[in-house]
Amino acid sequence: MAERRVRKALDGLTDEQLGVIELSDGLGADVVYECTGVAGLFQPSAELVRRGGTLALLGYPMDSSEVSYGDWQSRELTVIGSLAYTHADFLGAMRSIDNGSVRAEPLVTGTVALDDLPALAELDSGETRHAKVLVRPNATP
Repeated sequence: MAERRVRKALDGLTDEQLGVIELSDGLGADVVYECTGVAGLFQPSAELVRRGGTLALLGYPMDSSEVSYGDWQSRELTVIGSLAYTHADFLGAMRSIDNGSVRAEPLVTGTVALDDLPALAELDSGETRHAKVLVRPNATP
């Protein structure tokens, strides 16, 4: 009977949710960083957080969102947000790239010249394979 209840509770969960449940022995993650800003992911991200854990909202939402405040409150989640970086954050990132502890090259999925800036409309469309595109003023198309 208990096994059937567990199976029913797990039915319909995403692979990510199942992975967090497995890795945390059913408790949920201590901290979840939601970095996309996709409004529809706020509540599903919160559902990955353990009771008393932290949800960090780092992506910037362009749309309104609906969340279950009652769920967040009853599970005593700490919800934090961040919109910008400090000068020290940029210095730390630059040092990490400079000393090789962070490899930035794999993050760049494209490079465009100034003449190709209209190609950035593809990024805005949401229908792109790119994650990070560099604009190089001296590049030729």
